[in-house]
Amino acid sequence: MHLKNLTLNCNLSRLIMLYAFALMIQSCSVLKFNKGVDSNNSHLVSSNLLSAIDYNLNKPINYNSLILFEDSLFVELDSIFQEISLDEFQNFKNNYKLSCEIDSGHFIKGFGINVRHFCDEVCDTYLEEKSTNEILLMPSGYDAGILSLSLSPGCNKLLVCSSYDGPDYADYYEDRAVLFIFNITKENGLKGIQPAFKFFTKDWSIADIVWVNNKKVAFKIYEEQHGGDGIDVHYRYFKTELNK
Repeated sequence: MHLKNLTLNCNLSRLIMLYAFALMIQSCSVLKFNKGVDSNNSHLVSSNLLSAIDYNLNKPINYNSLILFEDSLFVELDSIFQEISLDEFQNFKNNYKLSCEIDSGHFIKGFGINVRHFCDEVCDTYLEEKSTNEILLMPSGYDAGILSLSLSPGCNKLLVCSSYDGPDYADYYEDRAVLFIFNITKENGLKGIQPAFKFFTKDWSIADIVWVNNKKVAFKIYEEQHGGDGIDVHYRYFKTELNK
């Protein structure tokens, strides 16, 4: 995906979009980051790994050590979306747990990876391998960067989603919302992160997303323009199964 050329009179729209993105990140998680363990030996964490990152401490990307997967390496997600209720969606949020522990780098303990985020007009999120300083850029075609970065409950998949907040997306971008899924193998470091699925839509925006289980994800979506506190936005909720 490539950004369309913007004229100078779009600067205000971009600032508004960045502000709206910050609000979505703040509201994207119900549970606070917590490395404690419950009685089932599962780790309670935010469904969005970005919620625990101090953006002020992150450094610019060193593009000399950049790894970037082409879109063609991801398989198109061709699944049926089943509508669900708000209560069902919230239940998925409340019951989200990981079978692995998240370390101080905000990734799976023992993988030797740091999650980094940097904004300078355009926001980038990337995984940094501690031993080599190589970085894997998380895919996003939006100036505001990605909306959510989350692990499946079994810690064997990584979800990356991005979204624009209105039906005028075509003035700036090719799609209104995008989703990428990576498989996480047993290899440590960036070699263990491999492309799996992709999904693009021009019909709606993503307000929130959560794993249902290791094979299903649930979405909170809207079709209207999202601005301010979002009071006038009509949200709908869906879940879908990954087809591989």
